[in-house]
Amino acid sequence: MPKKTIGFFVLLAAIASSLIVNAFQFPLDSATGAKFDVSLRLANSESATPGALRRRDAIFSIASFPLVWLLPQVALSKDESMVPTEYQAVWFDPKLPNGYRVLFGGNQKATLLLRNEPSDDEIELPVKVVEGKEMKLIFDFSPIGGQSNLEGTFTKNREGSRIISFPDKNAWINKKFEGPIGVFKDSTDSNRVIIIRQVKGPECVVQLRDENKITTFPGKAGTSFTFNFPDKGKVSAAFDMQRRSITFEDGTIWTKY
Repeated sequence: MPKKTIGFFVLLAAIASSLIVNAFQFPLDSATGAKFDVSLRLANSESATPGALRRRDAIFSIASFPLVWLLPQVALSKDESMVPTEYQAVWFDPKLPNGYRVLFGGNQKATLLLRNEPSDDEIELPVKVVEGKEMKLIFDFSPIGGQSNLEGTFTKNREGSRIISFPDKNAWINKKFEGPIGVFKDSTDSNRVIIIRQVKGPECVVQLRDENKITTFPGKAGTSFTFNFPDKGKVSAAFDMQRRSITFEDGTIWTKY
């Protein structure tokens, strides 16, 4: 068989594999196909469960995205898909269900933001990142009277949810299907950290962390996301579940880690 013919069939097989993988990986909103109704899927909400996947929705959504988004997923191994900064997320601690933990940073060090109860002040603590066969996160809780080198192990379960496990058997959880809740990077400013947390129902709080400034303002999830910027007022944006991104009318894109 000619080499060109063989190459064609190899490419065709890769495309078919990608379609199958994606068809069973992404929960889609039946009304909009590729769009995700974030008001129904917010993290840490009792109703935050992935919607039933319909075959026709999966086919429609996959067909609406460029092939370049599909092919790389076939080749990714477990180790290759776990980048060092993947720990950046909003975490749920089952021992303190009314609070939150947020991690963001780089390959060697990170920052932990935590609040145990809504009435508590937010606390910022240092974290050391240790890469290896399993990523380790070394937490320093000594500023608040805790252990100075508490080790957590970063892993993923079979469903794709991220987990940080501790020696006392406790584990922080970041659900795979959590809508727009998380830590984002800004397409217009590589140094900016964007954190979106759920408050109640569709109500969210957004924190922009720049080098010398922290700005906090409310947001509301729905068929489109509405942000109430201090300097711009209300601005709408679209959340894309598959690309894990929030896109604004001016072209700015926030992409979730």
